[in-house]
Amino acid sequence: MASTKTIDVTLAKAHTHAGKAYAAGDKINVREATASWLKKAGVVADNAPTTKPVKGA
Repeated sequence: MASTKTIDVTLAKAHTHAGKAYAAGDKINVREATASWLKKAGVVADNAPTTKPVKGA
């Protein structure tokens, strides 16, 4: 089974992820598809830095 790639994203505004509340500026680790969705929804700023994929996550 292939591993799912995840990345760290910086939130542009408050967001609840996996049942936990996060504030703007917090970094969360999400799947690449989720990161893309969050960017489209305006939760992650377009210019927010992301890190390299986490191996084995």
